[in-house]
Amino acid sequence: MAINDVSTDLPLDSIVTFRGDDLSVRTRYGVTLKFSAGEIISVRDAAQAREEAAALREIEKWVGYAEADIARDLGYVSNAMKQAVTLGAGHPTFGARVVEIAKRALAIREAEPRREAEKWLGWAEEQVVDGLTSSRSLDEALRLCGAFPELADRLAALRGAVAANQEKRRATEPKTTLLAGLGTLGVPVRHRDAWVVFTKVLRRRVIDSDDPAVYGGHLLGFEGSRGYVVAYRDATLEEIANAEQARKSRPGCCGRSTASGRWRPAPSPARSRPTESVPNVRATRTGTTFWVSGPCMAAGSGSWSTRTTSGRCTGTARTATTGRPTMSAATSAGVFRAQTRWSPAFARFTTPEPGSDG
Repeated sequence: MAINDVSTDLPLDSIVTFRGDDLSVRTRYGVTLKFSAGEIISVRDAAQAREEAAALREIEKWVGYAEADIARDLGYVSNAMKQAVTLGAGHPTFGARVVEIAKRALAIREAEPRREAEKWLGWAEEQVVDGLTSSRSLDEALRLCGAFPELADRLAALRGAVAANQEKRRATEPKTTLLAGLGTLGVPVRHRDAWVVFTKVLRRRVIDSDDPAVYGGHLLGFEGSRGYVVAYRDATLEEIANAEQARKSRPGCCGRSTASGRWRPAPSPARSRPTESVPNVRATRTGTTFWVSGPCMAAGSGSWSTRTTSGRCTGTARTATTGRPTMSAATSAGVFRAQTRWSPAFARFTTPEPGSDG
């Protein structure tokens, strides 16, 4: 632009709209543009104009991306939709297109809870086919899908599949219990008023305060002792019948009555059950010494010392500070175990009933 009286005060880096004369020179080598301003119509800052042009291109870009996402029927509000609405709202060029994008985003937002529930439901349905009974997908599906009646049938089917998987798992997984003493595996024994067969030792662990001391007549042990976690199954009718027959066929299995009418245990045979009953054993305490007497036992073990006196055994044992000792002595019948809280005078000890787990 030629400098004259009209253009002399124009600021640098400006975009000027004007009326004037064209003084351009054209040769065979090109054109040299030159204008002489006669009247200034408008003046704009060039830097601001460049920023506006860049912003316009940015809006056009995100509006295009958002419309493409809508065409693909996305099930969520994409970043392109958010950017298009944020940048293009109220723009004179793209305002109408941005309004349509905003309507679509709002519809997606309103459908999002159902879509979220259906997403978790789909994952849960896949997992129950694989036999799962618990997972985050199952928890989320059960929590979210109840709010949508249209998903009720699928939700009911899911609950039924979970119940079936749980029943199948209960049928195939072994039952377990905690024992204070380990008996013989693979043979039927009485355990909590039922005939069972212990099949496998799974692990050992310390009996703690969360474990009950007794289950009916089941002596579990005391806190701090080590027990066995074992797998077991119910004994079959045939196994129970054979065990009962074997018990009755053992010599002296059932004891006899004396002239006074009191029951007296039969003498233990040379080879007997590992859990032969030895009832009516009396223990008295003198200081920290326990004097235990009862039907004669063959030999002592652990903290016991035994001797035979007129067909009876006398033993001594040192108490624990808790006053709740567990005392054991090896006998020809196996191991005699006893535990109690001491009374001021005496306590009675008995072994488990025949066939129990100890």
